[in-house]
Amino acid sequence: MKTILTILLLQLNITSTAQTTDISGLVARMNAIEIENTKLKSRVKQIESSCYKSNWIAAGKNQTSNFIKHNLGVQPSKAFIWASVTKGGNSAQLIDSIYSGTGYGTWIFDVTYEHYKYTTGPKSVTSFYGRTNHWGHYGEPVQRYIQIVLCK
Repeated sequence: MKTILTILLLQLNITSTAQTTDISGLVARMNAIEIENTKLKSRVKQIESSCYKSNWIAAGKNQTSNFIKHNLGVQPSKAFIWASVTKGGNSAQLIDSIYSGTGYGTWIFDVTYEHYKYTTGPKSVTSFYGRTNHWGHYGEPVQRYIQIVLCK
């Protein structure tokens, strides 16, 4: 009887030790994940601070903006224009611009370390050349919303 009790106690101790090891391994892994999450959050903030995003701007064909201020403090090296049928940017599409005889899309110009302007084409605000056709994704000439992203 004493031998059986000793064996049971030994088994309980081994199981308990294994569980402790498993738990400390899980805790170590959770700490490592938390460190990675903190690093990722820091990187996202760094990337976000290196880019300027405009609000969603109502835009029609053949419009030119006044100067719009951005907060980069340097001449941007990259620019992107998003287009959407809603002011909130739902189902936004990255657009391009082509001339093709008259002009489809939106262009950014007069870009400096503190401001920029944009102009929309006389044929359409958006162009998805290569995705569908020059103008067809949103069924021009309905009003569009654009968002301009400038990055350092």
